[in-house]
Amino acid sequence: MKRILIESRILSYFASVCHDRNLSLTAERLHIAKSVLSEACSQVENELGLSLFERRSQGMQPTEQGLFIAKYILFMQNLEQFALRLEAEQLNNIAYISLKIPERFWSPSINSLLAYILDESAQRYPTNLILPIIQDTQTVEGKSYQSHQGEEAYLQAYRWKPAWKHLGEINLALYTNKDVPSTHKILVSEPWYLIFPESSNYWPEPVSTEALKHYKILLPRMPWPMAQQAAQYCLAHHLSFEQVTEDLTSLLHQNQSIQKQSCILVNGLMLNVAKLSHWTTSQLDEPLTIHLSAQTQDDQLLHAFKAIFMSAWKKRHLPPPQWKPQTRLKQWLYFGETLAKGSISEAAKGLFLSQPALSMQLKQFEEHLNMRLISRKTGSRHLSLTESGNIIHQLHDGFFEQLHIIGEYVQQQRLSHSQRLLLGVLPSIDAQSRLSSIILNKAAAWLRHHHPETRLEIVEERHQYLMHSLRNQTLHLAITEADSPWTVQVPVDMPEQIGLVIATQLLPNPNITTLSWQAVSTLPLVLPRRGSGLRSLIDNHCISQGLSLEATLESDSLNLNRAWIKQGQYGSILPKSAMASLLTEEGFETNTKVVFIPLVPTLERVLRLSHLKHRHLDSVEEGLIGYLAGQTSVKAH
Repeated sequence: MKRILIESRILSYFASVCHDRNLSLTAERLHIAKSVLSEACSQVENELGLSLFERRSQGMQPTEQGLFIAKYILFMQNLEQFALRLEAEQLNNIAYISLKIPERFWSPSINSLLAYILDESAQRYPTNLILPIIQDTQTVEGKSYQSHQGEEAYLQAYRWKPAWKHLGEINLALYTNKDVPSTHKILVSEPWYLIFPESSNYWPEPVSTEALKHYKILLPRMPWPMAQQAAQYCLAHHLSFEQVTEDLTSLLHQNQSIQKQSCILVNGLMLNVAKLSHWTTSQLDEPLTIHLSAQTQDDQLLHAFKAIFMSAWKKRHLPPPQWKPQTRLKQWLYFGETLAKGSISEAAKGLFLSQPALSMQLKQFEEHLNMRLISRKTGSRHLSLTESGNIIHQLHDGFFEQLHIIGEYVQQQRLSHSQRLLLGVLPSIDAQSRLSSIILNKAAAWLRHHHPETRLEIVEERHQYLMHSLRNQTLHLAITEADSPWTVQVPVDMPEQIGLVIATQLLPNPNITTLSWQAVSTLPLVLPRRGSGLRSLIDNHCISQGLSLEATLESDSLNLNRAWIKQGQYGSILPKSAMASLLTEEGFETNTKVVFIPLVPTLERVLRLSHLKHRHLDSVEEGLIGYLAGQTSVKAH
């Protein structure tokens, strides 16, 4: 994955425009030219390869992707601001507090709310770092549900936590009834609202359920408890509704495309009334409420947080998030690389800088933070950190984790929005192989018929490289043959026996019909190198029998392996279809005959269509997986 190295100043401009959604407003607020902001936004889009704004006459409307990135820029800001306010005499008193936020509980107004809470907490408790964490456990009617897709799912690998004192954890949760557990304290409770296009007939007073029977209700993406309550309300009253994939912000920017007899149902927790232009809002006349509660083991901590939260919630107009970076992103990078290499000279080589240039950047970093980070000792070859340096080193890890999350997300979005299907396949040179049949007769044919607009691109690699590409999200799907714990694997072919493919002249008895794995170990074999999927299957099968199968020659070249088998120099262990045509040919230099001999105990290979766990699949991918899996089950019957 490409490392994101956009300067902090550019990121701060981008986040400000995402919040204000208007270049003129942001330019006036920050006292800079509109052209500078416009160029900064374009730079972020070009660097990430995504369209992050819808540019309209009334302003710059950030897409859902833009808002996601702005959220993690806020988290980066939080870490830098903590570093800037530290003083040497406070280092022994620093601590952090985990703030868990429900997945999808996000909007521009929630972003402003959190920014205000972080800023206010910093002013009151400067030595305490509030660490926001997206959590995937949603609460519905007092029960917890785990999210399997979405933001939290692929963030599970990223959970940076500092090594210093942990004061406690504050869990924000959403409830759909009044039975909030005794360990939770309700912060706010909000009813539901209906948002109508200004061209629609609407009511300024609360809207009754009966009146809504003439409308189609749109339910935007929202936290699970909200979505459950909204859907259950519509079903119970036989209302026409649709759960759309866009969030509220995206829907509000589609004023012209939403039909006159449609409206949006949203809870007040997600609503920012002050920013609704071209829309009219009316409260739903039903006793439905969503409660936002907080839970922690420390009553004093809860009391302090609630005070800050309520002061923010009661403000009609919160100040926009402001980040004026004092450090540069490359300085954080240089600092981390220097520590990783252990010396300035070695780090300079890896960064392609001169040693004096790197030293100057590190000194400027210290000056910006107003603290000494590295203990410089004459004649010492190894770096040592000061107490302040150890703290900044930990913040560096958290800082770059936010960037890594953005990078993973961007890679995922670029993959899912492409008009092509990148399919990884294992190497194959035999037109009669099952792998070739799956691609030629099934996958390609299905795509041509059902999705002619989608271009199929085949990437042929060994198993481990296919797995690496799935993990880096440079492939959509891959046909693989061995297990991988972090992928979902769907069988797309019947089990196929793996056996010995060999010229009869190499056999002690040309009439042999089966062989044991122990007997195979005495024959000259060419096998794939260790690390390939097929070799992993073979090695694991042998280990289960207490055997160690050593190859005479290891080769990943299927063409060379085929030639050696055909010439009668080596045998190999393969699925029967992998060299199907070879079994019916005669040798080109000798009168060799190649045969397939089953091995006992039996080992089978199953071709599987794999994709990264928790990655959201589009309709094309889901359709192809369903079709190929269905073909396999039909064949089985």
